[in-house]
Amino acid sequence: MPCFRLFALLLTGALSLAASDDPLARNSLKGIKAIYVGVEPLSPDARKLGLTDEALKKTVEERLRARAIQVLEQQDPKVPIYLYLDVTLNQPQGAPFWVYTMTLSLKQMVSLRRDSAIQIPAPTWALSRNGVAGERVFAGALTKAASDLTDRFTAAFKAVNPK
Repeated sequence: MPCFRLFALLLTGALSLAASDDPLARNSLKGIKAIYVGVEPLSPDARKLGLTDEALKKTVEERLRARAIQVLEQQDPKVPIYLYLDVTLNQPQGAPFWVYTMTLSLKQMVSLRRDSAIQIPAPTWALSRNGVAGERVFAGALTKAASDLTDRFTAAFKAVNPK
């Protein structure tokens, strides 16, 4: 058991907020009028611990609306721009905690320089958060992480889209 505590302590200190929120990434947010939110379906383990992708989607959408960013109920097929939340979970064997990586990225269609006719969805802005959460606090910890990442996104969005 002491080994798990040491691992969790080291991991918490080593894993911090990683960012791709530089001026170029922020400029890719300029002029966006509305955003659809997508969440990668969570693992059965996450659901067992009380967290659903629907709850995370609702959290992100509420944070965006609270900051006057228009949220689309359906993705616009003509302008496919979406904010995408992905959670990766891992539980070290026998450990009483989970290690997670949560990434929030804005994806939009981009063209290749070598052939502008080729367009693919790609992340143009992204932030990731890594952490550790025990079973009792799992859902709350990951919901807070999603809120924090969304707040960072809204700050970047508002910086290049002032009203």
